[in-house]
Amino acid sequence: MTKGTDLTASLVEALEGIVPSAGFHTQLFGIYEDARKVPKDARKPYALVRLNLDRIDTMAGPSAKRVREYEIEVVFAGTAERRDLELCHHDLLRSFGLGKPQPQRAFPGWRNEEEAAYLPPGVDGSTTWRLVSAVSLNYSENY
Repeated sequence: MTKGTDLTASLVEALEGIVPSAGFHTQLFGIYEDARKVPKDARKPYALVRLNLDRIDTMAGPSAKRVREYEIEVVFAGTAERRDLELCHHDLLRSFGLGKPQPQRAFPGWRNEEEAAYLPPGVDGSTTWRLVSAVSLNYSENY
């Protein structure tokens, strides 16, 4: 398992690989870890990566098995089709290694039962579509 400090970097790296030339449907034009740093004229679609929760699952002595939960929010232009968002969800899962045998997955600690995606309801006057994918990863830490 991976140390917590490496997880976010690995997640961002996997998302950066979502380009049509690598066999994906979607072209992500930016990956941001802080919504305040997204330029006003950022090209869409882009992804926001948020750490939602990091908790201890089990502990033995100075070692802990932890679970880290992320939300990846992909922001699309309002002209995007719903199909584009659904294909993007598929691309996100493939970028994390789903569809590959376990030893080849980018995230060996992937928690299948905790993955989910949803489309938040639009608000009047909104000029964007949003896809939110929640993922959970196991990792270990020594204290």
